[in-house]
Amino acid sequence: SASVLVSQQNKPPTFGIIDRLRLRSIDWEQVLGLNWLAIIGAIALSVGVGFFLKLAFENNWIGPTGRIILGISIGTLLVCIGEYCQRRFPPWAQSMAGGGVGILYLSVYAAFAFVDVLDPMPALIFLALVVVLSGVLALRYESLTIAIISVFGAYLAPMLLDSGVHPDQYYILLAYILLVGLGVLGVSVFRNWRWLTLLSLLASYSLFGLYIDRVPDQDLLIAQIGLSGNFLLFVGATTLFHIAWRREPNPTDMTLMTLNAGAYFSVTYGLLWEHYQGWFGVMSLGLAIFYG
Repeated sequence: SASVLVSQQNKPPTFGIIDRLRLRSIDWEQVLGLNWLAIIGAIALSVGVGFFLKLAFENNWIGPTGRIILGISIGTLLVCIGEYCQRRFPPWAQSMAGGGVGILYLSVYAAFAFVDVLDPMPALIFLALVVVLSGVLALRYESLTIAIISVFGAYLAPMLLDSGVHPDQYYILLAYILLVGLGVLGVSVFRNWRWLTLLSLLASYSLFGLYIDRVPDQDLLIAQIGLSGNFLLFVGATTLFHIAWRREPNPTDMTLMTLNAGAYFSVTYGLLWEHYQGWFGVMSLGLAIFYG
């Protein structure tokens, strides 16, 4: 009996089916535990403000500067409300703060991509501040809610405010996407929020895909450099957490890493195939070696 007891003590712990399901469903528990009504309300508010700004621009209801100040004021107010209510009503407050950050993205993007209230350089500085603000709020409150709503608003802004007439809008968009991607990269170093990474990855490549037809032939390589920068940002966003904290990536992490490569190659195909078919073999080999 003593030998049996010793063998049982030395035996590695076993996990039942329920335990295994719990281990596999950690991310689902995190996502399903979010206050989705508050999140949907904050996203709806951001979309509503975006449509209001576009209607105000098109119908000349208020002067351009007044419209931008109005949008920034609403976004700042929501962030302040979220900050004030954080201790009493955390889920609701985080949704408000995320919605406020999303509206700030809309307002700053509109200021230099839609109505030329700001020159690109000051606007990008303001945008960088919004990126830092969203990252700090998400990490400070350990809030995936703030991160998701902020990123949703950031990538939604170019689609809501697209005028289709700005001659340099693609390159403004390029700088904008890379700055937002830097924010996602910064957050991903400290938190492995896979849903945030997935949403950001799909949204950024979708925006690139929507604007492919607007790139002049002589600027295709510049656009490709920007696309490659986005690819490298998400290479970091899907790996740096595991490198920095010495964690082993699971199959979901590997899927995100692979999805980045597939999205990059697909958008590159749409951008360069017509003029640079002969280089695709070299590019495919280079991508394979990089991943190897």
